Amino acid sequence: MAQVINESPTEKFTIGQPKIFWTDSLTHTLPLNRTSSYMVMGKRGAGKSNDLEYLACQNLERGGGVFDFFGARDSEGLAWLRSPYEKTRKILLLHGPDTSIVSSWDSKYASELSLGDFEHYDIIISPAAFYTSPHQEFHEAGNTISKIYLRDHYDKIQCLLVREAGNIYYARLSIDGNQYEAKAAAAYMSKEARHSGFTCAFDTLRPFSIDIDIRVTAEIVILKRLGRAMLPRDMWYIYRTFRPEMIARLPKNTSVIVTDDNYMGVMDVPFLPWHKTEREHLISILGIKVDHGSVSLGEAKESEMHGSIMTIGDKDHLSMMALYANPNQEGKPLSMIAVGSTMEPKRSAYAVFSQIHAHDSGIIKQGFCSICRRSKSGLAATIMDRKKQ
Repeated sequence: MAQVINESPTEKFTIGQPKIFWTDSLTHTLPLNRTSSYMVMGKRGAGKSNDLEYLACQNLERGGGVFDFFGARDSEGLAWLRSPYEKTRKILLLHGPDTSIVSSWDSKYASELSLGDFEHYDIIISPAAFYTSPHQEFHEAGNTISKIYLRDHYDKIQCLLVREAGNIYYARLSIDGNQYEAKAAAAYMSKEARHSGFTCAFDTLRPFSIDIDIRVTAEIVILKRLGRAMLPRDMWYIYRTFRPEMIARLPKNTSVIVTDDNYMGVMDVPFLPWHKTEREHLISILGIKVDHGSVSLGEAKESEMHGSIMTIGDKDHLSMMALYANPNQEGKPLSMIAVGSTMEPKRSAYAVFSQIHAHDSGIIKQGFCSICRRSKSGLAATIMDRKKQ
């Protein structure tokens, strides 16, 4: 039975089957009762997030869950908290290590997310506003992706919402420190997440920003209004059915849909009444109190092995910062800093660069580096980038 989304007597909304008009005039079904993967492409303001949330609602209606993993800086994923699902489903909010949350819903550090939470909670939200910097959000998300790999049994299908697919790459890059390993990990996730009980629903502003290794794993491709952007060459065959100018100017609630069996159609998706609108400040509307930097900074984090990947722990960070701050190291390349540190195994020059960037971003954002502060380092408020000193 469809769930009533708005119980107002003057405006009712129900979640029903997507309305699709197939080009071959036959009836085809979307894989809504099993794990799958969706890729939504379109320009800013084309309604991509609304379509993602609509697909997530289909999973909720079938007893599954939603993991709103990546969102825009305005934390649009918090709109789930004013949907009617808020009354009937268990909700968990994730936040960074330097942030405290006071709200009516359960919350925990993103680093403490467990596989059991995917079964216990129906909606898990990781809003950007609950982290002190984009780098911190990417870092925590990268660790969460590693946990997803470990889910080898599931009772509840989770719909993984990623509102900019390129963020998966950057999240893994913050952990791997190597762009090739990060790219491979992102492609592996999009391909194998279904075996861990996840339906992946990604969107992207720029079709060319998503590597073909990730694009081809999508079982369903949804094209919103593209504007002046063109499809990648490997998707030009779609233009034989739908003219480029048509796709460029699609109405906001209309999409072109293409299945992996090459069935094509036009899909209409209604606007969800609870979806965030421009300029809304959901944190204030929902009465959530967010405090950055005033809570306990927690215990030191150790390096951990995730498959063949070694994460960067607090000791590694401190070793890098101490070496880089040493006057004797001034002018030397970052590769020498990496080799000279006490870390085992040795890390790349990019790993050093990313830690320096995270260190300085923390100071610029909140006046201190969280890792250095909780480790009582004298460098907690010292900018490392000599151009900014």
